[in-house]
Amino acid sequence: MLLTMKQRYVVDAVNKLGCLRRDQLYILTRDHFKTEDYTLSESQMDELMRQLPFLANEIRVENGVVRLSSSAPEPLRLQAIDVMLELSNGYPIRFASVHDEDLLLRFSLGCDPPRQYAVAAYSETAAALQTGKNIVWIASERLKPELLSLGRQQFYAQRQEDGSHRFFGANK
Repeated sequence: MLLTMKQRYVVDAVNKLGCLRRDQLYILTRDHFKTEDYTLSESQMDELMRQLPFLANEIRVENGVVRLSSSAPEPLRLQAIDVMLELSNGYPIRFASVHDEDLLLRFSLGCDPPRQYAVAAYSETAAALQTGKNIVWIASERLKPELLSLGRQQFYAQRQEDGSHRFFGANK
């Protein structure tokens, strides 16, 4: 089946991440195809989303979530995508879901050289085991940042009431 470049990009993003909210997918797609003369509109994205399940059988669109038929929406993974979009300003140069017990997502920012980040689910044991650089920890419940044991170049992203995140660094 022939897909447009935008449709291929959307299918690729869903394959890499497993599930995304429609608004997250719109930001990634809009910013990927944005030029001086063109910006993908909400109505164009709506049309693309209506066609998607018919063009790619493995894609499901339900309740504002776009996912692979083989995966269920995961709240922490959706939050990890929010963190990636905030840190990258909507322009991650590479991203992929990680199927690890604690790591949820890896992405790169377009610096020179590119900076790589990982988003992981926080637990004290996971934080003690992870010595890598540029890890952003998230949690399903609200944690007190001052009580967390974070390593150098590790951050905690706390979800705010408006859905954005506040970032905290190590206390050392």
